[in-house]
Amino acid sequence: MQEKKAKMHLYRKKAVSVLISLLVLFALVALYSFIQMQRGVAIFNLGMSYYAENMIVLVFSFLSIGKVVHEIYRIESHAELEERMKKRI
Repeated sequence: MQEKKAKMHLYRKKAVSVLISLLVLFALVALYSFIQMQRGVAIFNLGMSYYAENMIVLVFSFLSIGKVVHEIYRIESHAELEERMKKRI
C-alpha cells in the first residue's frame, strides 16, 4: 500500500510541476503578445490586423491559464480528499 501511495505522490508532484511549467509558458506568450500589441506588430503575421491577432492570442492564453489553475486545484483537492478519507478509516 505504501508503494502505491508513493507512486501517486510522485505522479501528483510531476503533474503539478508540468502544469506550473505550462502556466509560465502561457503567461510568457500572453506577455509577448501584449508587448507586440503595444508596438503595433502582429505576433504571428497571419494576415489579420495586428490588434485582432494579438487579442485572440491573449484571450486564448488567459483561458489556458485558467484551465491550468483549475487542473492544479483539482489535483491538490483530490489529494486532500484522499487524506481526509484515510483519517476516517
